[in-house]
Order: sequence, then C-alpha cells, then structure tokens
Amino acid sequence: MKKLLLLIILFVPVYQVNAQTPEQLSFKRHEIKLDAYYLISGIANVSGLKIEYEYWFDNWGSAGLMGFYGFWKQTKIQRQALGFYRFHLRSKPKSVFYIEGNFGVSYGFDIKKVGPSIFDLEQVYRTRFGLGAALGWKFIIPQPGITVDIYVGRGRFIIRESGFELGKRNYPRLGICVGKLF
Repeated sequence: MKKLLLLIILFVPVYQVNAQTPEQLSFKRHEIKLDAYYLISGIANVSGLKIEYEYWFDNWGSAGLMGFYGFWKQTKIQRQALGFYRFHLRSKPKSVFYIEGNFGVSYGFDIKKVGPSIFDLEQVYRTRFGLGAALGWKFIIPQPGITVDIYVGRGRFIIRESGFELGKRNYPRLGICVGKLF
C-alpha cells in the first residue's frame, strides 16, 4: 500500500505538468525601459541614467541588456553594462513574477588611503566583473503596450583587472522601470 501511495504522489504532479498546453504571448516581444528610480533618486552612489532592453521568448522566460551611466563624479559605479535572464514563476496576461540571474561589467572607483591623515585619500578607478540575482514583478497594460517593472536584488563583483576578489564588493540591483512594448 505504501508503494502504491508513493507512486501516486510521484506521478500525479508529472501528469499535471504534461497536461498543460503552452500559452502564446498576447503582446509584442520587444520592450525598452527607462528606470525612474535611478533617474530621480538623488542618492550619490546610484544616481544616473539606466536603460534596459528585454526580449520575451515565451510566457516563461525573457532575456535582456541594461546600460547605466552615472551622472555625478561621486557616483561609485560610473558605467555599467549588464546582461540578464528572467525566469517567470507566475505568468498571467497582465502580471509577471520572476527570478533574475545577471552578469555584468562595471567601471568605477574605490577610495584608497595614501597617507597617515584621514584626508590623504585617492580615487583608484577599477573595472570589475560580477554575478547577481534579483526578484521582481512586472505589470503589463497590453493595449497601449506600457509596462511597469519593480525589482530588487544584489550582485557580487568576483573578478577585477588584477584577479579574483570574492566577496569584497557588491552592486545594487534596484529598479522601478517604465517601459514600452514594440
């Protein structure tokens, strides 16, 4: 009896997954977004212009590119390019919840102490490569093709020009984006 119950528990979910038919996208596959959070935040470490492009493969996945340019000289991350893949956990016609994996390259500076005084500081510019993850939610208005995307996450820089630097620096993955489907 226990073996029969175990077989039923194992095969019923598989049968349910195979019984589902794939849904087709009811909107366009290309999307371009502007991040309002980075644009108006005023936080010196992240203030800048961020533009994203996303391509939808189907209802369960999409990939894209992001470019960031820091406005102020005090912005620690001056420029950043990021590639990402989003796996949609819940995909309904107007709402998507997703997990994102990303990789990127960043150009910015660190502050290095060069003397005994606290005022003996120097900016050292570095190029870094990193990996990260994020969680997000997207709301879609299909008729005009407008999207609102909210996500939060974090990435770790793992490689810089002089070698590995595991766990020393990270980059934020925050956004409130407004986009257009085309």
